Amino acid sequence: MRAGVFLLVLLLADDVPTRPIKFDERGRFLTMSVSLPELPDDALKRRIESGLEATIVLRVYLYREGQTQPLGLTVRTYRVQYDLWDEIYLLRIHDPQGFLNFKFKTQAEALAKLSTLDGFPLATLDKVPRNVRHFVAVIVEVNPVSPEHLAEVRRWLSRPGSSERITGGETFFGSFVSLFVNNKVTEAERVLKFRSQSFSRPEAPK
Repeated sequence: MRAGVFLLVLLLADDVPTRPIKFDERGRFLTMSVSLPELPDDALKRRIESGLEATIVLRVYLYREGQTQPLGLTVRTYRVQYDLWDEIYLLRIHDPQGFLNFKFKTQAEALAKLSTLDGFPLATLDKVPRNVRHFVAVIVEVNPVSPEHLAEVRRWLSRPGSSERITGGETFFGSFVSLFVNNKVTEAERVLKFRSQSFSRPEAPK
C-alpha cells in the first residue's frame, strides 16, 4: 500500500469514536469483551415492556491497521421480547456458533445480557499474525426495518465458516471508509458505530 493511502486510512480510522476493548485468546479463537451501556435507551425499554419484539443486529469487523478491507466479520443477532402472559423476558441469540435462548425475570437482567459482549469470537488465531497491529470496528443496528437487510443477515449466519469470509455487496461488507466514515443512511431506528484501540498479539512464550 502506498504511504499516502496508508496515512489516509489511519486518519479516517481516527475519526470514528474509539472504545477500550479487551482482547483475549481463548482456545483457538481471538475474542473480545466490551460493554454497550448506551444500547438499552428509553425507547428500546418501552418497546420491550410493551410486549413487542426488538431486534438487534451486531457486526464486528476485524481489520489490519492501514488496510481498508476487513480480514474477517462476525455477525450476531438478538431478539428480545417480554412475554406478557408468563411475565418473563425472552432473549434469543444467533451467531455462527448457533442459537442460545435465555429467560429472565427482570428487564434489567435481560438488558445486561443484551448490552455485554464477553469472550465474543473474532477469528481463529491462525488468521491473526503476531506482532502485527490490528483493530476491530463495530456496527450495532437497533430494529432494522429493511426485510432485504435482515434476509442478508440470515443468509450470512446460515453459511458454515461465514465468520472467516468476506463476500457480498458494498452495503453490508464494504470498506472501512464506506461502512464507518461515510455514514451511509441505514434503515434502522438507531445505529451505534465505534472502533477499538489498536492491538497486536504478542510473541509466543518460549
